[in-house]
Amino acid sequence: MQSPFFRALGLDLSNFHKGTLNLSVYPYAFSLGKPLYFFPKVKWSPSLPPENFSFFSCDLQLPGEKLAYSSLIYWPHPSTKPEFHQDPHIIEVIAPFIDMAAYGLEVEISCLASTFRFFLPDE
Repeated sequence: MQSPFFRALGLDLSNFHKGTLNLSVYPYAFSLGKPLYFFPKVKWSPSLPPENFSFFSCDLQLPGEKLAYSSLIYWPHPSTKPEFHQDPHIIEVIAPFIDMAAYGLEVEISCLASTFRFFLPDE
């Protein structure tokens, strides 16, 4: 439902699957850096207040495959979505359709440290 709003703001998601992959990075935590896209106060729903969204570039790679899928981490800012609580180890990724994607499948995700950094909480 949000895609037309992002397209109007300059982000065309038509090459991506219509849905997110919810990836657990547990036991890692993550910190946000500079997003590829930042859209403040997007009013995409008549029944919800405007939200802020950030998108971070990443690559996904499946076990045993050499191909990496250029993808985006989708980050609806929790500060503009106070009624929604998500596990702090889950990130949402928008990717091309990946035929092998399935619950429980381990994937490798990589990002530039300046945009999105993964770390063990004791670091």
